[in-house]
Amino acid sequence: MFEILKEEFKANTVKMQQIRAAHEKKEKEIRDVYAPGKIPQFLQEEEANYKSEMKNARLDAINQLNSAVEKLEKQQGGMTAAIDTELLATLNAVSNSGMGLTAAELRELGEKVLSSGSSICARKLSEIAEESGISLTMPNPDKAKSVLYEAAEKMMSFYRNYNGVDKYRADMQTDESQYYFMTDGKFLDDYERQYEVATTSNLVRIKEAVAKAQETGHEETIEAASERFRKMVRADDLPEKKSSEASAYAKAYSARMCPSEKDLQPQVAFMRPSPGIVSKRVPRPAQRPDLTYDTADTAASIAAKELSERAFLFPTADELGI
Repeated sequence: MFEILKEEFKANTVKMQQIRAAHEKKEKEIRDVYAPGKIPQFLQEEEANYKSEMKNARLDAINQLNSAVEKLEKQQGGMTAAIDTELLATLNAVSNSGMGLTAAELRELGEKVLSSGSSICARKLSEIAEESGISLTMPNPDKAKSVLYEAAEKMMSFYRNYNGVDKYRADMQTDESQYYFMTDGKFLDDYERQYEVATTSNLVRIKEAVAKAQETGHEETIEAASERFRKMVRADDLPEKKSSEASAYAKAYSARMCPSEKDLQPQVAFMRPSPGIVSKRVPRPAQRPDLTYDTADTAASIAAKELSERAFLFPTADELGI
């Protein structure tokens, strides 16, 4: 799945490095072989060829990136806003009881949530896990896309700006060194780990297999699917948050010396929030990044190109006064 991005990144990086190496070799040949008067003209031609090849390589890389992102996007499924009312009632009962759940209990409920495919039930279970002091992770298509988009933006920036240099130099500009250190592709490893936890690419396939198995009564398939669901849910105890005596003293001292505005102004009773009511904001799904590459010449680049071309033209007879 995510491996396709890493493989394409590696191949495109090598391709850009080869173009740069061939360009530098050609420049050296021009300086070694041609007469001094001809060198500027041939260097200009070679620079134009190099930029054209690099532009094509960038376009190829970005087209591949778009295709891969689209493919991985389509694989995200199996979770919808549909509500499993029976399961949600169970989750609400657990939440309202005020009793925390163990990691094992959360994993068991997580299996049922994945089987239901309800993103709302999944969000409720995450709330219960947080209240229980448990870190709960399970497939989440919005999270998977968010990680995918963030990785794609990093790759897009690299493809747009990397100049093919494959050896570090002490005099590198900051931007140049930034992209040089990305060439090993290791920055994608963390994105891959996050994506593999969040992706729902296997969820649809497993649910389809379960549906068919239930029709035919194939218990082994159902049990195997349940085991896959269990493995998709991870629940671990959160580290206990204990403030030190020093931090508690500092917080109390700050409150005495710099009281907040709400402490200074009395609140009217009807302005106070109702007890037990907590405002909950659902995070918005990440937006797909702009993965386009504008190859059109800007006014500045056109002016620079014309100036460069004029610099290598021989003066006319009129200009020489002949």
